[in-house]
Amino acid sequence: MVHLYHLTNSARKNYYQYNAGVRGSTIQEEPEIINREGEVAYLIDGFAIEGQNKKVVQFGILQVDLSRRYDRGQNVALAQFDRIVLPGLILVEHIFRGLKRPLFKDGSPYGDSEGLIHTWRPLHDYEWPDKDKTGRPIEKGPVASSVFAVIINMNHHREKWPEVYGWIDRWNWIYEDAYLPGAPMNWKTRYEEKLL
Repeated sequence: MVHLYHLTNSARKNYYQYNAGVRGSTIQEEPEIINREGEVAYLIDGFAIEGQNKKVVQFGILQVDLSRRYDRGQNVALAQFDRIVLPGLILVEHIFRGLKRPLFKDGSPYGDSEGLIHTWRPLHDYEWPDKDKTGRPIEKGPVASSVFAVIINMNHHREKWPEVYGWIDRWNWIYEDAYLPGAPMNWKTRYEEKLL
């Protein structure tokens, strides 16, 4: 198998159609792929909270960001993106806003207060044991007593990417809070506010 992040658009579509059959109904059929001035972005469905309303939006990640992870040999991160983030972002249990630590992100000195954190409890974790990533990700049990978190930064490039609500920055497992299932441990001191 050729690695996903080096496939042409038609080959990538075939990859997602094949894996949608393998994974069943838990996967977004495929991310929407857009190309702007030579930059490729993948769009993934998820939820945003605006006022009292929960609405479906699209979060983006640039192909170049995934390719950097590929070049660095970040096999686990790529497997998690493909098998947890892509199908799971729409299954979010909690959304938080604002990291309680300074963060300058994408030219904004308010990266900490603008950041969105989406958390849920996936049924599995994944890894990609092949160094050349030619095989398929291997399913493992979820990380014990943990939730999966995706950090999303606000889109400060609306003129170029109007359909992108926010940019997926990073993802990882975090120990679960003892009192709020699906939320990270110490979420009250970790984040500014709970939106969902």
